[in-house]
Amino acid sequence: MGDVDGQGRREDPDELRFGPSRSAGIRLPGWLRDRRVAVVVALVLVAAAVAIAVAAGGHGHRRPVARRPVTEIVAGRRLLGVRAGWDLFATGPGVLVRIQPAAGLMTRTEVPALRSSGPVYFVVGPHQAIIRPLDFVPGYLVLDGRPARVLPPALGRAGQAFPGPRPGQLWVETGFGANLVMWLVDVTGRRVGASLTLPRPWGYIAVADGRGYLLVQDGGTIYDFRPARRWRVSSGTLDAVGPSAWLITRCSRARCRYTVIDPADGDRRMLPGRAARTAGPFGVISPTGRIAAVVRYGPRHSLTVHLLNLVTGVDRRLSVIISGATSTLAWTPDGRWLLAVTANGTLIAIDPRTGRADRLDAALPAVSQLAIRAAS
Repeated sequence: MGDVDGQGRREDPDELRFGPSRSAGIRLPGWLRDRRVAVVVALVLVAAAVAIAVAAGGHGHRRPVARRPVTEIVAGRRLLGVRAGWDLFATGPGVLVRIQPAAGLMTRTEVPALRSSGPVYFVVGPHQAIIRPLDFVPGYLVLDGRPARVLPPALGRAGQAFPGPRPGQLWVETGFGANLVMWLVDVTGRRVGASLTLPRPWGYIAVADGRGYLLVQDGGTIYDFRPARRWRVSSGTLDAVGPSAWLITRCSRARCRYTVIDPADGDRRMLPGRAARTAGPFGVISPTGRIAAVVRYGPRHSLTVHLLNLVTGVDRRLSVIISGATSTLAWTPDGRWLLAVTANGTLIAIDPRTGRADRLDAALPAVSQLAIRAAS
């Protein structure tokens, strides 16, 4: 770098030379020995070297960046204070997330983009998750801890899919025509039970009844479909479903009332007060059967969540706007939390006692549907 003299001025560095000043066998032409010309030549050589490197490592020849299709994230603590061994699954654009709250573990699996803009059915089994679009495009099977793969042919046909009466079973739509046929199959697509024949393929909405079978809203009538039996549940509108209760709105002479039905014996009772219309049969009822989370239309057609006490009829609106109507709400098995997907795809946990909503974890990607796997 050169030395500094006593007055603070930098002296020129010493120049060290090794060997003879000129090669004995090679004499450079005079024009190249000119210092200014030599600088220009050096710059040209550097530029050429850079261009060669870019051409070799860039356009059309760049090595793809390795991506991990399955990633585990350790939270280092229990989530939501959960001790039981149930799992939460969430799916969204290009991703499936399995959350094990008691273990503080999250597994993120990349899923190819669905070539569909229609409804998507999301069912979890004992060791897998099934993502099945309604229309004729590929769906995906995700085994725990494994990369996503295309659904096998027996499960890959278009149509609806719902959880079955036992773990590892599901109802899948297999027939198209005047009526729709739903077969009970296992997670490989093998038939393991009888079929259900649903109404004409339009004008109705089918949802899981919380007990392994199907509830159908067909016009102003609600039916419970089981093999070899179709039970007319009630007239009215289906609002929310759970394993221990169903919530229905019935209107007469411009007055609407809520009716709670016990699916075990068909017993029914009316709640005090008036009922407000909901956005459809997309609400969920807590495992205890005491609280229903119902979906209603808010300002500018947004979807809001209300908690309805199924004993007192007290209705409380939450400050939560959800992303859609299908599988965006789920109760934890102990009823301690209501899980929801907000309008921007954030997964939140709501305390039904206070109505407070908290993000489950900031590291989660945007999701759109939820499902719970009960502890085995």
